[in-house]
Amino acid sequence: MPAATTRDIRVERMFRSAYASAGLPYTILKVNIAGPWQPYREYGRVVGRQRDAHIAAKDPNSDRCNLYRFTMIVENGGSPRRGGHTTTRIACENVD
Repeated sequence: MPAATTRDIRVERMFRSAYASAGLPYTILKVNIAGPWQPYREYGRVVGRQRDAHIAAKDPNSDRCNLYRFTMIVENGGSPRRGGHTTTRIACENVD
């Protein structure tokens, strides 16, 4: 699992909230923040901010784990939500 670039429990909680709002069925094991906040734009205008993380999650019905490259968006005055993600399989024992 890729290492975190920084640790911030508040931001990690935001990622957990955004992940939950996406309806992804796996249980989060670990969140590793993968970079700084970036502007989030719609039609060229900044309407919030976004940030990436690596999220390891386990299937509650099996021994499978996934590694997500997850983008969280927080629009001005809004709650965190999923901006997008990619998924790869990871061995659960590789989650540090």
